[in-house]
Amino acid sequence: MNKVFFTDLYINIILYMVIMLFTIITSTYILLDNDCNLFIRILSIFALIAVVFLLLKKETYLPFLGATFIPSNLFIEPQYPDGANLNYSIDMSDYDDGTKVIYWASNNTGFVINNPYDAYKGFGNSGLAIVKNGRADIRIYCPDKYKVNKAFTISLSKHFHYRIISKDSGFISPMQTFYVDC
Repeated sequence: MNKVFFTDLYINIILYMVIMLFTIITSTYILLDNDCNLFIRILSIFALIAVVFLLLKKETYLPFLGATFIPSNLFIEPQYPDGANLNYSIDMSDYDDGTKVIYWASNNTGFVINNPYDAYKGFGNSGLAIVKNGRADIRIYCPDKYKVNKAFTISLSKHFHYRIISKDSGFISPMQTFYVDC
């Protein structure tokens, strides 16, 4: 992976943490100070609620999982992995026919893969579906479980990710996950 990408990501996380820590300390100090104005105290409560909300969102730490923009005309025809043996139909009744859905799953090796980079390497288990009659048909191979090393190692269940590409604007939804049993 590109070191510049990871450097930017780590700087982003560190800056968010510094700002949130400062907000928590300042808001707590204001709430405990009896000489502060009631309006400022209420504002501090809202600031604390906002920080808790941001701390609980995965997009705070991994901003690339959130909404983004890519010209939708780059994605033209449906694409599926050759020989895919699983079909999933996702309810897209809230979206117009012709809306595009990009999706990807971990590779199918028959083993638990040691990290996400190897799990998705080459993106051979990915594709593009187009919404028709309120449904998007996803065709994949059964994805493997894979391990994620955080403070401790966890093994993620079989799943695929997808994003919905807005038909007219090119905005792409935040990443969504669909767990599969295969």
